[in-house]
Amino acid sequence: MVGAHGRHEGLAVADAGLLRGSDLLDRSKLLLPRLAPPTTAAPVAAAAPLAARPSLALERVIAPPPEHFDGPASPQAPPPARLFAPPASTGAGGTWAVMIGINNYPGTKSDLSAAVNDATDVNEALARLGVPGSNRLLIRDGQASAEVIRAAVNWLNERAGPDATAIFFFAGHVRKVGDGRESLVAADGGTVSDADLAARMRGLRAGRVWVGIAACYGGGFNEVLQPGRILTGAAPANSLAYENGGFQRSYMVQYMIREALIEGRAGTTTIEGA
Repeated sequence: MVGAHGRHEGLAVADAGLLRGSDLLDRSKLLLPRLAPPTTAAPVAAAAPLAARPSLALERVIAPPPEHFDGPASPQAPPPARLFAPPASTGAGGTWAVMIGINNYPGTKSDLSAAVNDATDVNEALARLGVPGSNRLLIRDGQASAEVIRAAVNWLNERAGPDATAIFFFAGHVRKVGDGRESLVAADGGTVSDADLAARMRGLRAGRVWVGIAACYGGGFNEVLQPGRILTGAAPANSLAYENGGFQRSYMVQYMIREALIEGRAGTTTIEGA
């Protein structure tokens, strides 16, 4: 489990309290292979010249959401139709991914600017690695109610078998609700607690799982961990995350996904390498 809590260092700065997940990976002998089979993955292009870094004056800490939002939620949008469609097969191999990004929250004072781009970038990276569209579920803004987030985990459970790689990625608000307790905040203002998420993911049979939380307190979702799983948080369990208006992404996704995977700067297509 890797945690990044800072500024322009992105994922290069790991919080010592989050390194317990490395021991878990050592015990499970896990090294994630390519996210898609080599026969279907597109070759990684040579990295383009590195663009100038945006000014730190454009960065901002992501303020935690209030206990009660200052207005109603925007009308819900229907999620992708295949979320509730019966699976063509169960227990399949390959890569299966759910990516959730929420900028638009109830009221007017708690919106984000980078979360939708974060989820979209993960979707793009997987597409470039050859993961078919039928295996990728991108859920954005008004689509992402608490009910839909729970249903998305069930979608993974039904489809990803023991030989599969499964990905659950969330970018949006996380609310700290107690010592060692965090909740994903949905677009409708509802929540999905870390305990609820972990309980639902116990039904996930995939042998390799990456959980990415591009949000404040993301490292606190370690309840989801078990052998074969990696958790990456944009901030440790008790810290806030940052985004930069020049990137229009979180630091986590700018470095780990856009630059490392999409632009090919990691020189690898593994989660560890990214």
